[in-house]
Amino acid sequence: MNGDEMKSLLRFSKQFLRYSNNTADKIPVQLIHCF
Repeated sequence: MNGDEMKSLLRFSKQFLRYSNNTADKIPVQLIHCF
């Protein structure tokens, strides 16, 4: 994994966590599948 991929993943993770805050019941499962 190169630097650009890491940046993309971090950006995605931030957006994903923000989204997950609106669907709290799904956070654990989604995070497990995400990572």
